[in-house]
Amino acid sequence: MSSHQRPSSVPPDPDETLASRDISLAHSSDFDSAVPFYNTTFSAHRVSPLYIGKQKLTPRRLETLAHRLRDMLVGDVVRGVEVGMEGDFLGLGRVGSLEAVEVRWVALKGLLDLGRGREGSRDLGEEEDEGEEEFLRMPLLLMRMPVPLKGVMAEFLATEFDCRVSALRLGTRSMVRSWEGWIRTAGLPTKGPLAKDVVVTLGFYIPPKEGVEDADEEEEEEGSGQMGLKSIDVFIPAAELRKFVDAGAEFWRTKPKGTAATWEEDAAKRRKLAGRLHEEGWEWRQKRTGDEVSALEEQHFTEALGRYIDKHLGLNLFHPGVRIIKIACGGFVMSEGRIKVFAPADLREADGGSASSGQRGAVWELLKGLVGKANAGSGM
Repeated sequence: MSSHQRPSSVPPDPDETLASRDISLAHSSDFDSAVPFYNTTFSAHRVSPLYIGKQKLTPRRLETLAHRLRDMLVGDVVRGVEVGMEGDFLGLGRVGSLEAVEVRWVALKGLLDLGRGREGSRDLGEEEDEGEEEFLRMPLLLMRMPVPLKGVMAEFLATEFDCRVSALRLGTRSMVRSWEGWIRTAGLPTKGPLAKDVVVTLGFYIPPKEGVEDADEEEEEEGSGQMGLKSIDVFIPAAELRKFVDAGAEFWRTKPKGTAATWEEDAAKRRKLAGRLHEEGWEWRQKRTGDEVSALEEQHFTEALGRYIDKHLGLNLFHPGVRIIKIACGGFVMSEGRIKVFAPADLREADGGSASSGQRGAVWELLKGLVGKANAGSGM
């Protein structure tokens, strides 16, 4: 939603007047690059398949949808009755007046400013099945707006496309795999905008006392109201990151079997200690194919971090009750329901280079993981 108007008292720029005939030709790419994807914090949501019927989402239909959304946001008069946002939504007036609503397709390559690095966006989604032509799969929804307005958007999508919008929880597994994947793709630069310290925030879950009924899986409150340590921020300097990864790779190769704790082989107990949340409990680290562990499942940095925390704090990072609730690095910040991706300084350079290419690939893989998780949780 945006509007750009020139004050009437300011004369038009001659260069702008000469270029006005080219605006229509370049409008699509200009619109894509104007969308603030980088350096913007989004809340992540999961969307079930959208029912669009036999009619495709043509520009004409998208324009109709934009009008309907605007009517919902500002209100309309139907048979003399004012409809629109009421109750808590009235507070949205503080964010300013609504000037325009535009619904249109955006080229993902332009949105991410990937240049020539990618030729299309098909591999971020799924191939359409012939039997599902009336449904559109767009599982990941990123929103940046006031909370009441998010509710309006969810209601609009549910009404127009018979779909369901729900919060996408990014747990320990998603954060670890996103960070480890970023290391493999973008590397660990020692200079430039990506050469920043890494902050890993640990949280803790304390199971309720015996006899207390467990809360719902998605509504379990952290700590159950008990007193104790809530979180720990672990800072790793940028200069030490490579040492952590190398040490973790060595630890992984020589990892002793040892004696398993009482909860190691007890799935029910592990799940209870983890608060019955799908991505918590660290059980996913133990999944193997026979005696082999795939490269995707190896977490060299996380392995070294666990050894470091155990040695200096006496804390078992991989205990089911210990969670990672936030990771902040030079490339992105991810917490339990929010994501922010930083734009590398050299992302817009024409020739790029190996570092820039790695950063582009890392952004692409990060989004693929989010889309996969939103789509039945298969990506992370």
